[in-house]
Amino acid sequence: MKKLLFLALLLASPAFGQEINGNWLVYDIQEKEKFILRLGRASRGYGEGGANTMGRRSLSKRYGGLKYNVRGGEVNFYEKDTGAFFMGGTLDSDGTELTGQFASGGVFAAKKQGMAVFQVVWLRGKYRKKTFCLFDNDDESSIDVECRNTGGTYHDKPKRQKGSPANWLLKPNTFLDYNSCQKKAEEIMAKSRCGLLREIK
Repeated sequence: MKKLLFLALLLASPAFGQEINGNWLVYDIQEKEKFILRLGRASRGYGEGGANTMGRRSLSKRYGGLKYNVRGGEVNFYEKDTGAFFMGGTLDSDGTELTGQFASGGVFAAKKQGMAVFQVVWLRGKYRKKTFCLFDNDDESSIDVECRNTGGTYHDKPKRQKGSPANWLLKPNTFLDYNSCQKKAEEIMAKSRCGLLREIK
């Protein structure tokens, strides 16, 4: 009877029957930053997280990624290189939401994503630079960006290469619906409209 009760408790836990691997949208409340955390499947008690997805907190640490484990609904993340505790939290009963704290202070809330993640990506030019207005068309913009479904990516040193997320232009650069993302892309291009820039002395 005790064994059956113990098994029932295990199966009811989010750590069993629930896979937490996948994309999680994390909101760092203190830093007011959103980012995508990619979690690989757990093996021998631990799973791995992406190396360049943790936003400003990870940039100062320059660590080589994360590993995590799940025990009784508690999820703890450690720096892969050093084993130092990075953050930890508690799953909800569905295993789709996670709330907790960073080791460096501050709290976070995260939600597992079962949908597309959109970002503003850079195509060419520079933001509000009239030297990049090559023609006399006032409706042209000095920068060209668009919204794409990237699945949520983050660069520790954002590179201005065609199609890469324009994370140096806006933070957070993560949207769960296309319309909000496209609206932000249009705002960036409107502020870089050549006719507007030429009026600035």
